[in-house]
Amino acid sequence: MKVAYITMEFPATTETFASNDVLTLKKLGLDISVFSLKPKHKKQAAMIHERELKDLYIFNCTLKNILLGFLLTLRKPVKTLDLVKWIINSEKSNIKELVKSMLLIPSSMAVYEQISKSQPDIVHLFWGHYPSIVGYLIYKNEPKILLSMFLGAYDLCLNLEISKFVAERSGFVFTHSYSNIPMLLKMKIPGDKIETVHRGIDIKRIDKAISKFSSVKGRIIAAGKLIPEKKFDLSIRFLKKLIDKDGDFYLDIVGSGPELAKLKLLTKKLHLNGRVKFYSHMTQQNLFVKMAESQFFIMTSNKQSERLPNVVKEAMYCGCVCASFRTQGLDELINSPVNGFIFDEIDKNLEDFFLLSSELQLNKIASSARLTISKKFEIEQSMLQYINKWEEGLSVFNKV
Repeated sequence: MKVAYITMEFPATTETFASNDVLTLKKLGLDISVFSLKPKHKKQAAMIHERELKDLYIFNCTLKNILLGFLLTLRKPVKTLDLVKWIINSEKSNIKELVKSMLLIPSSMAVYEQISKSQPDIVHLFWGHYPSIVGYLIYKNEPKILLSMFLGAYDLCLNLEISKFVAERSGFVFTHSYSNIPMLLKMKIPGDKIETVHRGIDIKRIDKAISKFSSVKGRIIAAGKLIPEKKFDLSIRFLKKLIDKDGDFYLDIVGSGPELAKLKLLTKKLHLNGRVKFYSHMTQQNLFVKMAESQFFIMTSNKQSERLPNVVKEAMYCGCVCASFRTQGLDELINSPVNGFIFDEIDKNLEDFFLLSSELQLNKIASSARLTISKKFEIEQSMLQYINKWEEGLSVFNKV
């Protein structure tokens, strides 16, 4: 089966899960190529090496390819005018998104041209927002190619009209949480097209990375992009509360972003310099080791697009006792307090969970969490669901 993946950037620093998905599909026997609408990331070579992607075909919209795409818009005026008209009619009430979509026309044309030459069996939109422009071109001009797409939290929050149009005309619409289904149905996507597949993690890679490491009592880890919406300041303030109640805890914050200076200043203000350590973006392998060395993982983000984040799954499998703000769909992952702890606010209940839980209780929670990931959130299981649906879709599609 020949599959073309359409995404915004590949590989991307904050989307290790995308690399893992693609690599797993390749290992499972698919002939897979990736097409991104953005230029190469400056760290692309390092990420390709780190994530073992060297044998994968990756098409990036470099400046040269964008210029070629612009020339294609002039050489194929009928396709171009139809595309422009569709985008304007779809996003005319949202000027910001209309402008963004229009600017992506040359990149989309460049990607479409490559796909029309290679003629894959399936074009899958890894993101369901701006890649929908390529999806439209496939739908209109390539009747022999089966189209599928993913609509996740970020796509649903953007709620683009171009996404809705392409979703209605795709063979399958995949999503990663059952909690997304009401929104998808509200978008008038037929229920029989919706496939819920939880994002899985590569437990074999984690096992290999952490086999020689074990957790340190009182060590807490938090990880992610350091942006205001992630609220890492709450993790620091929570640590202060634990220490003020004679708790012997330390906090490692792994990530980079615009909030780093503010978070360091807050740490100094609360006299926690000896208790909080900051680590910039690190390889996934090193992050797994940090998690394995930690007793707890805490997520204080309640960002609207936060939905079953892989970092929580990874921490659970690495043996951390995970405590997370309640976010949409999280109860599909954490059965509080059996395999983790979901909290609605930083209060006495959360403090007591960290301060008063016995080692026996914490070990049971950690074991249950690891078992949950092994049974329900393993990457090969997830990707096989995609493959099965694509094969099923092709068998029907090719008969029409």
